[in-house]
Amino acid sequence: MKQSKQTQNQAHDDQFSGSNTPNVHGLFLPQTLTMGQISEDRKGEDQRLKLIRASTDPYEAFKDDDFLYPTKEDEMSLWQKYSGDYIQGMPVLPTGKCSLFCNIVCCFYFLIFGLVFVGIAGSITEIKLNYGKECEGKQQCVVNFEIEKNTYGPFFLYYELNEFYTSHSDFAQSISPKQMKGYELTDEEYDVYCPDTQSFESLQRPVGFNKSYAGFMVDLNKKVSPCGVAAKFIFNDSFLLFDVNTDTATSLALNSTGIAFSVDLEYKYSRTQNSQFRQWLDLDDEKIINWFNIQSLPLVRKLYARYDNDLSKGQYSIVIQNNYPTDIFGGEKYLIVTTLSSFGSKNFSFGYLLIATAGIQLVSAIVVYIKHRIVEKREKHEQKIHADLKLKEKSD
Repeated sequence: MKQSKQTQNQAHDDQFSGSNTPNVHGLFLPQTLTMGQISEDRKGEDQRLKLIRASTDPYEAFKDDDFLYPTKEDEMSLWQKYSGDYIQGMPVLPTGKCSLFCNIVCCFYFLIFGLVFVGIAGSITEIKLNYGKECEGKQQCVVNFEIEKNTYGPFFLYYELNEFYTSHSDFAQSISPKQMKGYELTDEEYDVYCPDTQSFESLQRPVGFNKSYAGFMVDLNKKVSPCGVAAKFIFNDSFLLFDVNTDTATSLALNSTGIAFSVDLEYKYSRTQNSQFRQWLDLDDEKIINWFNIQSLPLVRKLYARYDNDLSKGQYSIVIQNNYPTDIFGGEKYLIVTTLSSFGSKNFSFGYLLIATAGIQLVSAIVVYIKHRIVEKREKHEQKIHADLKLKEKSD
């Protein structure tokens, strides 16, 4: 029996010392690797021999040697290792002090940015006038407002309609991108986009206004261009701005260019051929282009014009041609005179949201600190108990 065991060990020595003899995994070991060299530091059974026999990785036994066999992972890029799950994840367990520090830092930055955005919104001058009520039943009216301090321009003039749903399917689907671009529609396309608004009669315009935007009479036998519900109910109030700080009111020129998106002007809207005799709306007019842009909320706010100069402290008036009826949508009409910042119009919501987030971070920091102190006291108490028990055991 003893001789049989020695024979098996000798067979293993021959297997590792042979230069052309494969091991149990079919690998040819280097000739310098002998059983005697492997077993120099072993205690009891050879651990490396156990690894060769038990491991599913045939190269595992040689990873500590100078000579390493190439593996598949060596040829992979970092992304291939990551996507193939070859990189082991490192668990992140933040300590109480680390969590407290992170919450305080986040609270500080959220608070700073929140105060900055609130300050920027507060620096914007905005005046909102409900001219729908003041001009009710009047064809023309005057609305006054006051600038409380000298304000740098430019100023922007918006009109706002509440309870007006431009995202309604009847309104939105009546806008033909092909017609807006300046191309004529076929009869089938007219039936798709504007089945009920194909003539001037269906637009319910006064007879004297059956003209093109240039003032020429149009062929009433042809179908109207542009057509649709959006064109039928286009906003047609007009506004003039006056400075009334002197005895004689001074007209301030409003600029209606540069108020539409450049992508709309270049790619989405254009006049048709012979548009001065064909189109009753000028699709190069930026006020009209803004009207045809759909908004998701039932609060239509469109840019009408801009005033590029500064306004000094004092009284101003706006003369309004009140043509657009509010009973067709059941809402109200507003006029807004405002300046803008780099972040847009006057809006405190984002700044208040950042400040509220800073408050939540502060509460989280306090909770983490209290929990950290409780855990720290508990650990100290347990350590004291263990120390007392050890002293008691030694004394016994």
